Amino acid sequence: MAERYTDMKGEEFARKILDGERNLPRIRIPTGFDLSGHDIFPELQDYLKKQDMQSHPLVLDNSQLIGIKAQGIYLPYVQMREANLREANLREADLREADLSGANLERANLERANLYGANLCEADLERANLSGVYNLERALGLGSAVFGGTFVTSEGETIIRKARKGIGEYLFVRC
Repeated sequence: MAERYTDMKGEEFARKILDGERNLPRIRIPTGFDLSGHDIFPELQDYLKKQDMQSHPLVLDNSQLIGIKAQGIYLPYVQMREANLREANLREADLREADLSGANLERANLERANLYGANLCEADLERANLSGVYNLERALGLGSAVFGGTFVTSEGETIIRKARKGIGEYLFVRC
């Protein structure tokens, strides 16, 4: 059975959030949508920073957000379980306490993102850029995340190896 998604344009996605919608699972936006380069981004950022994201998180579970460009986005507590974020640019994103369990983050740019308390259980981080990530040692689920060709600093590699306790083979690229 084919998976069903709600297709929407990138600007429509941002407008729905600005209109107060929080439950947006199984959406699909156009591949490579440049949210951070869009005119609506400053308004969206301002809005998100004024919300109680802990009590009312944004839910994007099982969504297709392939290649989204959302540099610096403020998304603490976001729920993106099983979301496809392959090749997403989330550089400097605030993803504190985010639930990214089972998410596809292959080739995603998470450079200097804040992952404090983020759930990465079974997330695919193959060839992802984790260089300079903040609070990697406080991320959850590193032991079951998938790594391979992942870009990390030597400190990041140490944190991941410790979390994995020697389980499985993986190759890191040091930055």
